[in-house]
Amino acid sequence: MLTITTKEEIEKGCSCGGEIKPSFLTEYACSKCGRQYATIDPAIISDATYECHDCGKEFFQDLDYDGDCPHCSSRNWAKQTGASHGWKVGDHVYWNDPDNHATSGFGTITHVQHNGDDAVISVAKDDGGEVEALPNELSDNRRYGGMAIIGRVPGDDEDSCYVYENMSESEALKAFEIEIYQDSTDTPDLIEKEHGVTIFHNMTLVSDSPITAI
Repeated sequence: MLTITTKEEIEKGCSCGGEIKPSFLTEYACSKCGRQYATIDPAIISDATYECHDCGKEFFQDLDYDGDCPHCSSRNWAKQTGASHGWKVGDHVYWNDPDNHATSGFGTITHVQHNGDDAVISVAKDDGGEVEALPNELSDNRRYGGMAIIGRVPGDDEDSCYVYENMSESEALKAFEIEIYQDSTDTPDLIEKEHGVTIFHNMTLVSDSPITAI
C-alpha cells in the first residue's frame, strides 16, 4: 500500500519507528517495516475552497488565507472541510480509472461534494460519460519541468518508464504511447480491440525541474 504524505512527515519517520528512505524519485520506503510512501506535489494542495456564511458563495484561495470574501467583502467565512485537494468546478482534468484504466479520459468537473475529510468529484467526460471520482484519481494539464510516465502495453508483464520535459500530462501520455509501441510487436489498434485501451497508465511522477536520472 502506498501512503501519500508530505516531506515533513517523511522526515519524522514511519509509525513503526523505522527511518523512511528514498527508493525511487518521489517514493520512499520504511527501512524497518518496508511500508511504501510517496510525497505529494505541493502545487496540488496549496489552495482550498472557502464558503461565505453571509452571501453563501464559495471562493478559492490559499490554505492560510485571512482576507475578505471576494464576493461581498465579509469576514464571516469558513474553509470547507476536505477541500485541500484544490480541484474546483470548471477544471478540465484527466480521470485515471482506478479499476482497469478502460474508461480513463479527460473531462470537466461539474460538482464537488465534500464528505468529511475527503471529497467526491463529479466529472463530465469529453466522450459523453460521467463519473464520480476521488481527488487522487484526477490530474491536470499543467506543464511540468520534468515528468516520468510509468505504464505498459496491455498484455505485457513489466512496466516501462520514460522521462519528459516541459510537457503537460496529456502530451507526455501521447509521447509515452508512441515510445512503448516502438519495442512492441503489436499495434495500438490491435491492442485496443483486445483490451479496450492502448496503454495501461500506472503512475505519473512530476517535478518543477527536469528529471535527469531514474
